[in-house]
Amino acid sequence: KTKTKYNAPLDMFNVTGAKKAQEIASNVNYKQLIHQYTYLPDAMSLELSRHQMQLQSDNAYKSDYNSWMKGIGWLPLGSLDVEKAKKAGDALSEKKYRQHPDTIKFTSVVDSPVMVQAKI
Repeated sequence: KTKTKYNAPLDMFNVTGAKKAQEIASNVNYKQLIHQYTYLPDAMSLELSRHQMQLQSDNAYKSDYNSWMKGIGWLPLGSLDVEKAKKAGDALSEKKYRQHPDTIKFTSVVDSPVMVQAKI
């Protein structure tokens, strides 16, 4: 529950509905307790049923996690973060740092001032 109260004008009802739909879709309050029981200390059957209901809720949460939430955090190939990670890996690569100079692609610019001076 939030303590924030706000008034929505009539044209903002679709925004309010979208917020509620997003809360439902994102499972924000998934593990919220449905019931709060008040019972006598000698009522062991109620304690047992409460414990079983909590175990069932945990099992449903774990099955949802294993079925569709695992693997959601992927990055599309070619995105900025993936390319940045590739460049950082190349910069830190010891194999590429210590490679032989003959394996590096190098072409000199033909019309550079140094080449013109060397031809004279």
